[in-house]
Amino acid sequence: MQAEEQLQKGVNAFMGFRFAEAAELLLPLAEAGEVEAQKLMARLYFAGNGVEKSLEHYEYWLTQAAEQGDRQSRAKLKRLKKRQ
Repeated sequence: MQAEEQLQKGVNAFMGFRFAEAAELLLPLAEAGEVEAQKLMARLYFAGNGVEKSLEHYEYWLTQAAEQGDRQSRAKLKRLKKRQ
């Protein structure tokens, strides 16, 4: 499966509340640097949907996306750091 197709399947699984399937599809893409996958992995970890809830992993994936220039992730990280 090509990355673009895998991303779309992962997004569809996420939107369809099939979070474990979404995590399985999105994690390899997030690890490969796909920003949208990184943002969705952050959301999965924040809520504990399909993965064990982890603010550490949430922050990690937000940081990965922010470092690639994602402004929304940068803003979320800034708010998170203010709370810590």
